[in-house]
Amino acid sequence: MKNIVVVTPKKVTQTMVQRLVESLGGYWNADDTLDQGVVERGEAVIYVSSSQDLDPDYDTNDIAILTQLLGQMPQAVIDIHLGHAPGSEALAEEVAHEVIERWGGFLDDNTQDLETVLRQGKAKKP
Repeated sequence: MKNIVVVTPKKVTQTMVQRLVESLGGYWNADDTLDQGVVERGEAVIYVSSSQDLDPDYDTNDIAILTQLLGQMPQAVIDIHLGHAPGSEALAEEVAHEVIERWGGFLDDNTQDLETVLRQGKAKKP
């Protein structure tokens, strides 16, 4: 399953993400093993969760680069897992836009090298 991540400069709690998911017409799956939001549009589906822990996604060097890109230390990671159905990627990008609009952040779609982004002086945003 493909995923994209928004690293935010603000602390974003699971409750805040739950409200976001519900405002987008989704629901929260509070099962202990899942504890994530689900947003569906037609066949498209994405799964959204958050964490205050940047490990294991980012090493010390990555965190230093993200701090420079964000202008402050990253506080949260919003993880958006894409379903396999058509439209899931577009839905994930829409949710990433909403996350950045609400809390700021840097979109990491796993296709860019953070050092290159820093050298170019810009962050790839949806």
